[in-house]
Amino acid sequence: MRLQALLSLAAAVFLCSCAVLDGDKPAGGEQNDLGTDNGLPRRKIIADSECGKNLRILKIDDHTLPTGRMKAEIKLRNKLEDAPFRFFYVFVWYTKSGKKIAPPPNRKVEVTLPSRRAKVISSVAPSADCVDFQVILNVSP
Repeated sequence: MRLQALLSLAAAVFLCSCAVLDGDKPAGGEQNDLGTDNGLPRRKIIADSECGKNLRILKIDDHTLPTGRMKAEIKLRNKLEDAPFRFFYVFVWYTKSGKKIAPPPNRKVEVTLPSRRAKVISSVAPSADCVDFQVILNVSP
């Protein structure tokens, strides 16, 4: 019973420390909606507080490749004036039925973005069944 309560508390603390980024807006408390519509994510980007503060979303794009698989691209910019910003990201894909296709363990990609510079991060869906995605940004691996 104590273990279950401790795990619930840890999950609540983790979710409260996350920021959700949507479009070209900085992260903010009003955007902390991690719910889904019909099993598909409402928000494309979930970031911890440091990523939410130091990264700006410039563009979110997705398209279908000739192979039938979806490709997602997100353009991010480092908002820091005089310092590089290091972060990790991972894409999570969803099927039409809302089934989450989690990436393999230890699949986070590390990026060091120079000050005031932009970069596109991307991922190709693991199968043609995937129709939506989320990207998770963290400062720790």
